[in-house]
Amino acid sequence: MSNTRRILLLILLSSVVMTCFPIRGEAKEINESKETFDPSTGITTYEQRSYTDVINGTKSMTKVLPIDQKSYIIVSLTTDRTYGGSAEAKFIKKSKSTGASENLRYIAGKNAATWSGDVDPTLYEYSIYTRAYAGLLQKGDARATVTIHPYFNFQLQSTNERNYGVGKVTVYDVSNGKKTLGSSSINKDGKKVKFSCERRAGTKLRLEAEPERGYVFKRWEGAISNNKTTVEFIMNSDKTVYAVFADEHVDDVTAAKTPFEHLGVGQVRLYWNKVNDPSGIRDYLVKVTTGNNEWNYEVQGEYTYKEITGLSSLNIYYAWVKAVDQAKNTSQNWLRIGPFSPWPATAEIDEVKATAELDNGKPSYRVELNLEDVDAAKYVIHRQNVDSGTWEELAEINYGDLAKANFKYIDTNVTKHGKYKYRVYTKNVQGIGNPGHSIDREVTIPNIQVNLDDLTITAPADNIYTNQLIHEFDINPKEDREGDELRFSVLYKKQDDSSWIRSGVHTGKFNLNFQEEEEEEEDEEGGGVWKWCLEIAEYHNDEIVGTQKTTENTLNIDKTKPYGDFIITQHGDSENNGYTNSFDVYLIVSNLSDAGIVESGVRGIYLWNGKEKTMPEGAEYREYTTDAIIPWEIPWELDQGDDGIRCVSMLVVDKAGNASAVIQREIILDRDPPPAPYKISHSHNKQEGKEEIGFTWECKKSDEELKDSND
Repeated sequence: MSNTRRILLLILLSSVVMTCFPIRGEAKEINESKETFDPSTGITTYEQRSYTDVINGTKSMTKVLPIDQKSYIIVSLTTDRTYGGSAEAKFIKKSKSTGASENLRYIAGKNAATWSGDVDPTLYEYSIYTRAYAGLLQKGDARATVTIHPYFNFQLQSTNERNYGVGKVTVYDVSNGKKTLGSSSINKDGKKVKFSCERRAGTKLRLEAEPERGYVFKRWEGAISNNKTTVEFIMNSDKTVYAVFADEHVDDVTAAKTPFEHLGVGQVRLYWNKVNDPSGIRDYLVKVTTGNNEWNYEVQGEYTYKEITGLSSLNIYYAWVKAVDQAKNTSQNWLRIGPFSPWPATAEIDEVKATAELDNGKPSYRVELNLEDVDAAKYVIHRQNVDSGTWEELAEINYGDLAKANFKYIDTNVTKHGKYKYRVYTKNVQGIGNPGHSIDREVTIPNIQVNLDDLTITAPADNIYTNQLIHEFDINPKEDREGDELRFSVLYKKQDDSSWIRSGVHTGKFNLNFQEEEEEEEDEEGGGVWKWCLEIAEYHNDEIVGTQKTTENTLNIDKTKPYGDFIITQHGDSENNGYTNSFDVYLIVSNLSDAGIVESGVRGIYLWNGKEKTMPEGAEYREYTTDAIIPWEIPWELDQGDDGIRCVSMLVVDKAGNASAVIQREIILDRDPPPAPYKISHSHNKQEGKEEIGFTWECKKSDEELKDSND
């Protein structure tokens, strides 16, 4: 290639490059990393980037993560490139024992990925790798960000001051929805329960100190130093905290072995031990508290009990006792008796009602109890399935919830046709029950009556006419919406009879012969007007749980054959001379009747040419209507062929399906004209001004084919 051609080719390529890749700013390459530690949270964040847009430039970087203890880490990888460039990023786990490496996450091109989880630096070394490459005027960009949350140890111990102090500290993880982690405590005997846990850096914990009644919380020691009962802090290092409780009270009056006794509804008796004092006890100060209410009493020193009345089982009570001696000195601390609550009153069941209904096509059952409103913190409802005889606790309901429901309780966990007994026990707010219970109330779940409109009933239609004595009956489906088996009986009787006949009980198709029970004096062919209905019975465990009847229907059984008559005439009149000279004639039908015990009425007639005694296929049917004129004139065409005898047959049918005997009539077809007459003689006479001419002629006869010899 000549130099001139080379120069022209370079100019052309430069033009193409300038067109496809516009001039950019100064190219650069980056390999950078940054490590940030937040002392307030104990979290370390490491960021790394490899970038280049230098033609054919490559930048890569590998960083072993500074993890020296069990930690929870979050890794975020992103890569970006333009066409012709490339970028990739990896999160790598390497076994310290075998040296084997595994890419936990790897991406390339334009992509992003994350990884999070616990890591153990004693077993593995973790690192991130980024690489970027730029082709011709392109770029590559790979980034990685890792946040490291070391696990720190937290230890909590409850202690007391001067060997007195009882309390409990509950530990919550605020960062996890205030999840309860556990507790530390110390009891009156000095027994301590310690608590320890391991939590990620940045986790916020909450400590709530709760001294037992009569004791106080004094302060926190160790990693926390203040006297607030509730503190929150961030786990940014290992921490040890001490909770200090103290006892600032000395009881002068001590509790009896049995501090209180239930006497009856709303009554208790309080007991305490006698206080020995050199001057003697003048009296005891007794106060009873519940909520913000307080009642005060004085009891002479010779007694160590007090009966309290008018209490409510809905409340928790405490009794407090101090001693006052003859010198008018008062013991410094109250003896606390309680908590306690009196026996509740017995509640009766005022009303019990069971219902059963269909809800969106599905059976629904419930029993509603109306309960007596009495002083009882809790109502405990017991139920007995009468068939089993075993009582079970059905529900325990707070007084407040029951009051909102107007003291109604609804039991929906009942089954169809079940028989149940209910009784009610009551308890006070502490769950202590009155030994008695309500009067038992019994109820039966009612049947959901089958909807007859949901049934497909196989039976003769109402008020039909038929000549059949046997009819099929059936119902479908065989179960109702409750799953009860459906059976049926046919009730039937003659129209004028007073009593019904029952067919029996049927589960499937049943053919009933309506003539079986008829008396001998009835029409020998059967028939009559019958009334019938179905009695639908619902069965559960082979016991009837409900019955109902369908509407009354009428069945007209007509066994009487209809009858009628006709003649064949040529001119459509009512006379028939037995002859015709045309194939087109008229049938004059008369005397159509269906008289009998049951008159279903004439439905029509069948007509055909020929002497068949059985109606042939192709017989013509003519429907008879009530407005037809009798005699009924029907145009008819006789069989084609030579002159001679023609026969027409008729069969009368009624609306019940009965048919008459075949009625046949004949006519003679004669289409030959008679021969012309010829003259035998004539005479011509004149007499008294009159002139008469007489002729005599004769016609030939053959087999009396002529109708009248004088024609």
